[in-house]
Amino acid sequence: MQITGKTSFAFQAMILLTHIELDQIADAIKQKQREIEISASLGRWNPKQAQIDGNLVKIEDESFDFSRVKYDRKSVYRLEDATLKKIQFFSEKTNKLYKLVSTTPMPTLSISGIYMHRLIEGGPKADNQRRLHLLHPLKNCRVLDTCLGLGYTTIEAARHCKMVCAFEVDPNVIEIARMNPYSWEAFHQDNIHLTIGDVYEEIENLEDASFDRVIHDPPRFSLAGDLYSRRFYEQLYRILRPRGILFHYTGRPGSQKHGRDFPAEVMKRLKEVGFRKVTRVPEVLGVTTRR
Repeated sequence: MQITGKTSFAFQAMILLTHIELDQIADAIKQKQREIEISASLGRWNPKQAQIDGNLVKIEDESFDFSRVKYDRKSVYRLEDATLKKIQFFSEKTNKLYKLVSTTPMPTLSISGIYMHRLIEGGPKADNQRRLHLLHPLKNCRVLDTCLGLGYTTIEAARHCKMVCAFEVDPNVIEIARMNPYSWEAFHQDNIHLTIGDVYEEIENLEDASFDRVIHDPPRFSLAGDLYSRRFYEQLYRILRPRGILFHYTGRPGSQKHGRDFPAEVMKRLKEVGFRKVTRVPEVLGVTTRR
């Protein structure tokens, strides 16, 4: 199912708070301030006024009793029906816990305790910029992003290229992204085409040599082994144009406990299906290659 911002999957605007804003409110209450300016969008958009009357805090049309609030340093909270609720939920279908985690400067996604972004200096945005630099030039390129996640890589690529086609297999991830201000463009930018579906299956419907660049950042091997298979790599080779570039995030699973060189295994399979100039890029825990 292909979606755009005009569908029921559009971004869901709401008041969002983290420990940063809640600490500011706590200090204001101690100092008996009646009004302070805080972010209600994780720092993404213009700040809002929080009106304070004792322990009662009002932001726009929502109010809550701060004396009843308990919060931690990692969670992102949405203000709804006079209650602060963590942006997290458990899916019985996948048997996983999904959570939006407060990190700087942009939040990350946690799935059953596993962070979906590397928390390096500069956060997810800096990490994405390092990866995309390996795919330059992007101007006038058609880009495939195999696994959307929160959409940070897709959004950054769309700023430089002609079009990005992105896939996301897990509707739970989409639901988290819909509440994340930094994912807004994934649902509203004209040159981003998002499909909810399994790229392992959907890739067969893509035309031969139809993409100039491919970003392949799958979940770890234990969660999505098919996306590291020779069969899937054959499909990536098929849809990539001659002289097109692929970036493949591999991580380093098994390297510490078992001495396994997982990136080398990936590189071997890529070469077997026809990719050339397969190069390890350790600073971004991935490999690049060309058709």
